[in-house]
Amino acid sequence: METDYRKLQRLLATQQFKAADQETWRLMLWVASRENEGWLRKLDIEQFPCRDLRTIDQLWLQHSNGRFGFSVQKRIYDEVRKSYILLANHVGWRVNGDWLEYEDCSFELRAPVGHLPWRAEVWWPSQLRMARGGSFFAPRLVDCNL
Repeated sequence: METDYRKLQRLLATQQFKAADQETWRLMLWVASRENEGWLRKLDIEQFPCRDLRTIDQLWLQHSNGRFGFSVQKRIYDEVRKSYILLANHVGWRVNGDWLEYEDCSFELRAPVGHLPWRAEVWWPSQLRMARGGSFFAPRLVDCNL
């Protein structure tokens, strides 16, 4: 079944970035068949369809004047030598060494470049914890040529 991105497109077009971030996550869970769990596994990321990643990324890029999107995060991730901590500092997910709570994120166009989308919850077995942030998709973005 084809994924319907019209709601995400409408939210982004009207700069409702918090709702768009939440819709992005809802769509990603739906695509990965993980709606009931509410989080993704490493395997889900590795198998996430490139077509859907590209669509989400293009919508964010288009409606943020190129400021937001997974490909923006990947570019910054590459620029900071693939350091998740440095990426988080750069895009404003960490401030003065402290991680932001989701509610404290900036959902405005003036947010730091790469700040959104952000709502991603990934079970990282090697660290035995949940982790947040879009950069966990970086290897998949490489695979998908984003």
